[in-house]
Amino acid sequence: MWYSKDTAEKLRELVKLGTFGVGIFTCHDIFATYEELKAKGVEFTKPPTKEFYGTEALFKDDSGNWFSLAQLIKV
Repeated sequence: MWYSKDTAEKLRELVKLGTFGVGIFTCHDIFATYEELKAKGVEFTKPPTKEFYGTEALFKDDSGNWFSLAQLIKV
């Protein structure tokens, strides 16, 4: 675990309140990851879309927190 027990509990509370903010996850194959997560019931609000920095999809958790799934352009 990256955080102390106390910090982890505070983070869990923020997630439950929908006030966590933004989180960004990266992957090597966004289309495969998107399909896998979608099949598991993840609610995407934006399908994989090409952007200037790579390809990005947006999703939210059951508390309303928004997250980005991105496959970044290799430079």
